[in-house]
Amino acid sequence: MPYIILILFILTSTLCFLEHRLSKKYNITIYITLGVILIILAGLREVGIDPDSDNYEAAYRNYYSSNMLGSVDYSFLLLSNLFNLFTTDVHALFLFYALFGVAFKFMAFRQHSSYYFLPIVVYLSFYYELHELTQIRTGIMSGLFLLAIKPITEGKRFKAFLLILAGSFFHISAIILLPFLFLKSKPLNMKWKILLIALIPTAYVISTLLTNTTLTSSIPYIGDKLILYQKAEQMGTASVSVNIVSPLLMLSIFIYYYLIIFSKAIEHKLNCYPILIKILGVALFSYIALSFLPVLAERVCYLLRIVIVLLFPAISYTIRPRWIGMIIVMLISIIFMNYGLRLLDFVFLWEVS
Repeated sequence: MPYIILILFILTSTLCFLEHRLSKKYNITIYITLGVILIILAGLREVGIDPDSDNYEAAYRNYYSSNMLGSVDYSFLLLSNLFNLFTTDVHALFLFYALFGVAFKFMAFRQHSSYYFLPIVVYLSFYYELHELTQIRTGIMSGLFLLAIKPITEGKRFKAFLLILAGSFFHISAIILLPFLFLKSKPLNMKWKILLIALIPTAYVISTLLTNTTLTSSIPYIGDKLILYQKAEQMGTASVSVNIVSPLLMLSIFIYYYLIIFSKAIEHKLNCYPILIKILGVALFSYIALSFLPVLAERVCYLLRIVIVLLFPAISYTIRPRWIGMIIVMLISIIFMNYGLRLLDFVFLWEVS
């Protein structure tokens, strides 16, 4: 599968330079075809090729077990119950999650990007592997979150709330998205830019202060689970670690600052930019500030950082000629792909710990 993703990445990158020569009809046809391919690829993937599919298969076939309660969302159990009426093959469930996870994101791409294929390039580099092949429940939820960006930008908070509420049906972590309903899409003024820039050094200070913090179970709903995660990390049995000076994080911070500096060149091309850059800022802040609890830091950051699939293509708006900007976006995506394919236990450019 990693080789298929690489081929699709190369093909989609090539299409980025051809889309202006093709009619709208052909671009749409190719766009939909790529979406269908990605749905089938994720839905029919081999069980065991990613870290979570074995667990999903066990949960799907034993959905009636009391052990499943609390370990997965009720929506997963409900869907497992439904699909088990027809087949015990977990690929029925995979296809369902892939269908809506990919479709929602492709709908969001068309809502916000003037490009057909550049957002797909960014998507293929990391989030396709993470959300459609690994964290499949988050896949649908993150797609609904991207769809909520448009009504948030337009001030239609109730519509956005319904989309996030629907996302919580697939993964309860969607509740952390609710505060973003109150963001406004006004162009960034100097105060906002200073605040966004200050988020990163502030996060490093907080990370230093909280390094040896021990959690209590008083946190509603998730307190006990967070304590278990922290103990597992301290004992060395947790599979998640956070490196707050990793090359990928440093690259992400650099791009974040770049996007803030060139905000004026982006805002008139991407009207939801002020919303997206604020969300990205919170994502990076969360990853660093919550690094004393790696599982929480990673989950929050990766969920919010989905906005890069809309933000990174905007880098091309800041560079002339445009094709050079597109190549830079593709080079950035290649670096991210090294980390995305690592989720499938595939070493692309260099080994990732």
